[in-house]
Amino acid sequence: MKNALILHGWPEHRVDKYFLTEHLRKLGYRVLTPDMFVRGYVFDPKNVVNKVKELLDGQGLDFAVGISLGGLVLPYVALEYPEAKLLFMSTGPYLKADSPFFNFIFGLFRNIGFLKMMSWVLKLPTPVLAMFYRLGSPFNGTAEEQEEYDRDMEHNINLVRGIPVEEEVEIIRFVHHADNTELLGKIKNETIIFNGEKDLFMPAERGRLLHKLLVNSELVINDGEHFNVFGEKDLPRVDQFLGLA
Repeated sequence: MKNALILHGWPEHRVDKYFLTEHLRKLGYRVLTPDMFVRGYVFDPKNVVNKVKELLDGQGLDFAVGISLGGLVLPYVALEYPEAKLLFMSTGPYLKADSPFFNFIFGLFRNIGFLKMMSWVLKLPTPVLAMFYRLGSPFNGTAEEQEEYDRDMEHNINLVRGIPVEEEVEIIRFVHHADNTELLGKIKNETIIFNGEKDLFMPAERGRLLHKLLVNSELVINDGEHFNVFGEKDLPRVDQFLGLA
């Protein structure tokens, strides 16, 4: 049986039922979906790699996916498994958003005291938090996509409420210093990259830079936002990439 790995983004960390997970299982893959935010687990690329090795238990890795934040960790896994095919989704070599409000708040998060205050802020009613969410991630899609955006927003707010502040501190610390520009030049894995023109968090330009740095990569740019860059419509492209179409 072939092995696949999906490294989740933030705040979503439950990808065991993710449509890509289910699709890969139907194709015969054993899919590993480690929770990088679990209590008592220090969020760090080296710890993620060690967890992956533990789960594989000496077996090889055939396919690895990095979603958003997970895409910042994926290069570390790729170095350990140079034969694995890679999928980078809604990510880049580093985080530099095109949302001024998001960048402002993210900068404040560098202050640990401010970050710890978030446990109180997250107790505010969901409609209030939704207002801030829309400021940081304004909707820029079609009327048909509005319902999906609203559903994704409410889901993400609930997920953020469930992540311990201590874990958030580790995540923020990692993301603030993450820059894989040099590391990506060492990766020779066969790779496919998905980014969206309307993605404000990981803009299409980050995907183009990934493509430039990863010498054995192909790039797919669509008109998606961060929440819908990759969908079920893209599964045939993944099957083709894996040599299964």
